[in-house]
Amino acid sequence: KALLLGERMLSAFATPSRLPAPLVFVGPSTPPMGVKEKIRKSMRQHVVLADAGSIQLEWRYLSRQTGDPRFEAASDAAFDVIQAAAAGTHLLPVYLSAAGQKKVELQQSKISMGAMGDSYYEYLLKQYQQTGEIKYWRKWVKSVETMEASMVVNSTSGAMLGDIVPVSDSGKKGLHRKQDHLACFVPGMLVHGAHNAPAEAPLSSHRQQELVDLADRLVKHCVWVHTQTAKGLAPDHWQMHLDGRLEIPAGGRHSLLRPETVESLFYLFRYTGDEQYRQMGWKIFEAINQHARVEAGFATIDNVMVEDLEARDDMQSFFLSETLKYLYLLFSPQDQLDLSQFVLNTEAHPLRI
Repeated sequence: KALLLGERMLSAFATPSRLPAPLVFVGPSTPPMGVKEKIRKSMRQHVVLADAGSIQLEWRYLSRQTGDPRFEAASDAAFDVIQAAAAGTHLLPVYLSAAGQKKVELQQSKISMGAMGDSYYEYLLKQYQQTGEIKYWRKWVKSVETMEASMVVNSTSGAMLGDIVPVSDSGKKGLHRKQDHLACFVPGMLVHGAHNAPAEAPLSSHRQQELVDLADRLVKHCVWVHTQTAKGLAPDHWQMHLDGRLEIPAGGRHSLLRPETVESLFYLFRYTGDEQYRQMGWKIFEAINQHARVEAGFATIDNVMVEDLEARDDMQSFFLSETLKYLYLLFSPQDQLDLSQFVLNTEAHPLRI
């Protein structure tokens, strides 16, 4: 079934740019006219960086399991054209040119470790872990160095990651002190990278500790934001004002029970053994279990800033595949999942290296 689905999805890469089309028909026959029109329209839309830049682990794994090189070749080609467009730039905007345009170009849009950018940077590190090819490691190191210099905002709660946004048509950019909960994966990525440097490009002990310290400050900010809501559930995004005041705007007050904070707590505990990260994770679990549990599962919460929480009639699939899995791993024995033998994709599915 994996091979069948992969073969049907390969048509997404049959584009002038070699970027995958945002929509693809995976049915057994010719798509209906309405679907054809939607696919054609999607070919004229911007491609999202995280969409095209975080498919490589899965497609490479499919090739290795089936012996069919087409899947790895297609996803590698998408990665290569992104790198050609980047031309040595280490932090990329969240939008690329349309899949139907032959030459891939970076579009003027925000740079973010949150929505639409996040897993591209995650996969730079994890592609190195999966393949051992040092080119991915070097790209990841440069992206982290640039992120440290341009996106980190220190505060009394730790450190947050702002978005770099265009502020004029001339290309001038500024830092927007807004963070998506999605960006709370970064601390885990940093500590994972700090402990997995290649022998041919080692990190000094000082640099390794710098990354661990930054990871600690970033995750503590994410955990602190949980404590600023009515029941300890994280909002979807927030802003930090220059005076240190936290603002959770109306559009960010819902909680999808996202996994990124507990993901980072898992990696930090796994590599440091510091029980404080388990204690933080337990408080998050208790808040979810007490305030988001409903008869049929766990529900999205409409507004985390009010005492009387209202549940929406949905449960995100990533709550099972990521949030609960990372909580389980956080409280499991250290040998429960050997991170030298498995790489976790962006939905926390373990792929054997």
